[in-house]
Amino acid sequence: MPSVRCGDVDIYYEDRGAGPAIVWIPGTGLRGSTWELQVRRFCDRFRCLTVDLRGSGNSGGADTTFSVADLAADIAEWLDAIGVSAAVIAGLSLGSAVAQELALARPDLTTGLVLLATWSSTAREHHIRRHFESRLYALRNGPINVYAQFAFWMSSPSLFDHEPGRQAEVERLLQAHMSGTPAGTAGHFVADLGHETRDRLGQVGCPCLVVHGDEDLITLPWYNRMVADLIPGATLASIPKAGHLAWLERPGVVINPMVVEGQHQGGFLMGLGMVLGEDYVYDSNGHLLNASFKDYLAPTATDLPELTKIFEIPAPSLTIPGGQKGAGESGTGPVPAAVGNAVFDATGVRFTCLPITPQKMLLALREKERQGAGTFRYPDDKPDFTGPRTYEDWPVPNVAHDVEFDWDNFDDDPDEEEGSR
Repeated sequence: MPSVRCGDVDIYYEDRGAGPAIVWIPGTGLRGSTWELQVRRFCDRFRCLTVDLRGSGNSGGADTTFSVADLAADIAEWLDAIGVSAAVIAGLSLGSAVAQELALARPDLTTGLVLLATWSSTAREHHIRRHFESRLYALRNGPINVYAQFAFWMSSPSLFDHEPGRQAEVERLLQAHMSGTPAGTAGHFVADLGHETRDRLGQVGCPCLVVHGDEDLITLPWYNRMVADLIPGATLASIPKAGHLAWLERPGVVINPMVVEGQHQGGFLMGLGMVLGEDYVYDSNGHLLNASFKDYLAPTATDLPELTKIFEIPAPSLTIPGGQKGAGESGTGPVPAAVGNAVFDATGVRFTCLPITPQKMLLALREKERQGAGTFRYPDDKPDFTGPRTYEDWPVPNVAHDVEFDWDNFDDDPDEEEGSR
């Protein structure tokens, strides 16, 4: 079993895959193996490093006293020892607190943060403080089976009430990844009770994604929102119908990763074509002048820049058994907006129509200069422009939204003979 001596304890870890490193840090009383569903997804393109925190699993230190900062120091010493100079750090619950401290103490090690089910101040967030105190009391003073019974708070109410089969599977997975060392788990709760980073999170300088279940009854949604608000540039994502165990409840499964990555890349390329070249050109008689790919500027694979990071936030379908759904070209929509914003930032010209061609760019710059304007909207600010200039001026579609359809008498195949259905 691979382990590294960190201070006075041996820290156990597992190492799978190759590529940029992702470190997966578990929560209170859990082994690193709790991330198994996510590691399977990422280890084909990333080096995935899971770790048993001090006091849990195969690591030592169950009989020691430690803080969240001490656990972060263990992680830093372990990564230094195995030659990992930088990594994305993903942490859940206690692991997210460790990730925060690691990013603050060793920014050189942290290229990005993923904080799942997180919070910033136990002393100031009283609901979670009472949770930790109660769990610690039960662990120290009652039979272990009584302590275990209260784990149901970690699941979402939706799972309990509407998906009992899935809830049973989540409980099985949780039990399989429990630490098995009550003294070490108690030490984790003590560390949880001392977690305090709220006044320092503004110093985090790496990209950060905060993820939480929208039915988390422990690290409440507004605790996660607070962390996202405090970390500069952080992104907040909520997983529907998930609780504190969101990574087990709604893990998401990419059935064919290569296909999904291709969908993202293809969607990005479609967006690039929309904003930079693709257009229908007609003459005064309504004849299409660019009906072939010789004249219609659709981008090809050679025009695609290297996309070094493509991430999917797991969001399985809540209506289809198994959660399957198509990936779609999700990268298409943001590209025109991103390019348009970049053009405006560089030139002061805001395009309100696509594509942004070199000819339009030249016309817009000349007219902006002629008018002596600091910024210019194309084509809205052209002297000969006659169309609507604001969203409020756009014509309202003539659509009846309140029409009721008679689905009971709808014939989906009028050519099919009666009685053959």
